[in-house]
Amino acid sequence: MIYFIQYGKDGPVKIGMVGGKNIFSVSSRLATLQGNTPTKLRLIGFCQGERKEEILLHKAMRKFRVSGEWFELRRELIDTISELSDLSEQDFMLQEETISADKLVKQFQDEFDCDIYYKELNSLVTSGRKLPFYEVFGKKRYKYEECRDCMLSIVNSRTKKDII
Repeated sequence: MIYFIQYGKDGPVKIGMVGGKNIFSVSSRLATLQGNTPTKLRLIGFCQGERKEEILLHKAMRKFRVSGEWFELRRELIDTISELSDLSEQDFMLQEETISADKLVKQFQDEFDCDIYYKELNSLVTSGRKLPFYEVFGKKRYKYEECRDCMLSIVNSRTKKDII
């Protein structure tokens, strides 16, 4: 599997590979790389491929090489990632504009100072209630502003006694 991991929002992109002799999954590789940098890394795409395809991608993007497997994020690279990952430019924007269920729950807790325990609030978010969500990289992600009113009505209609 070939992955594309970006350094920050506008930083370079690492074109790397997992599988074969490499025992990491894409998510564990991202976690390993993240542990070595203070800047937030983000997975912006992945596709099937082995070492030879990775090398071909490195050669095709060589004019944008920053260092090693890191390349400047240019239109040509975005188009290549979108084509290979079967992702649209909208998917890249959604990755930035949305948050995970975990972060959504934490924001709800912070803003509303609710008495609902994290576990129950997380269950409300992920249980398929009518919160608007977006499918990004195969996972549900949320826009806080879109979920706020809906969640307020759910939280206000329940008491702590209802949940426990």
